[in-house]
Amino acid sequence: MALWRLLSKVGRGSVFSDASFHWVDVIIWAAVTATVFTGGLLLHAAFFANVGPMGLLLALLVFMVIEVAFILLLVVMRGLLVTATNQRDELEAVI
Repeated sequence: MALWRLLSKVGRGSVFSDASFHWVDVIIWAAVTATVFTGGLLLHAAFFANVGPMGLLLALLVFMVIEVAFILLLVVMRGLLVTATNQRDELEAVI
């Protein structure tokens, strides 16, 4: 839902507005929640359920690393959106 709203803002050309930050934050927090759930599943499978195949634990660890990289990328992209929005506001003030 949040991604759809953000993409519709891109289609309308209004992505560089303060309302976009809310939807970017929703996507970031959804990714953080997914990472926490993956970490919880990894801990449960490794220590409490004694899951036998190491491939499953390795796959969960790889997914966690990918999710953390995705979150870091989103945070950088949010910073770029903030900078671009501020520059657009300054440019509109000049014009």
